[in-house]
Amino acid sequence: MSEHTETIRVPEADALAEHVRPLIESVKKSKGMLGPYDVADHLEARIDELGLADALAHFREHGYAVIEDVAPPEEMDELREAIHGFSKDIPGTAYRSASHLLGRHPAIDRIATNPKILAFAEVSVGNGFRASQFAGSVMVKSEDETSVHADQNWIPAPFPEHNCVITFCTPCEGMTSEGGATRVVPGSHVLRRHPTVEESLSETVAIDVAKGGTAVWDGSAWHGGGRRTIDGTRTVLHATY
Repeated sequence: MSEHTETIRVPEADALAEHVRPLIESVKKSKGMLGPYDVADHLEARIDELGLADALAHFREHGYAVIEDVAPPEEMDELREAIHGFSKDIPGTAYRSASHLLGRHPAIDRIATNPKILAFAEVSVGNGFRASQFAGSVMVKSEDETSVHADQNWIPAPFPEHNCVITFCTPCEGMTSEGGATRVVPGSHVLRRHPTVEESLSETVAIDVAKGGTAVWDGSAWHGGGRRTIDGTRTVLHATY
């Protein structure tokens, strides 16, 4: 072997290094410290490009937001078909559900890796975030309505100042108040704790989402399922990171 070993540059490695460089420079600049809901330097251009600034501002103030134009209608139809195919009845309820959906259908995986969703998740829970639960639900007309809760249900209160769990709710048909939209207590995320028994009956607002969009909420935000008062179904992919 020659005393002078030449370093071989692999194009893929160069591309990866170029991709990671902005992140490294951003971390160096901030010294690895960011305030809750702050956008790191390396993400700012992507947030602008994806048009997420307004949704992030609403998320920061109210604990939830709507991300518009996540996927075209035809992809929502394919996602709906996949969820209906996997879902099973839940005895005694107006729901059908399916769990462990990641990796089981291309339509599900497209939402899981959607650029808008991933960028939003990175702002909220950090660049080391991991995919967690991916579940589907199908709701029909019913009088059922769930009390509010926070998704950080394995973390004792007070919850960390920096968010640890973020949930994206993608309704294949869109969702409205009469259609059983998820309901939220605006601003409850700042309390950083679970609701009391009395607070679990707090006044809520519906998160209306047009077909192709996604609802998102902070892991500390109090929310619950709405009552569907119209015919048809509300088909949702629930994804947490």
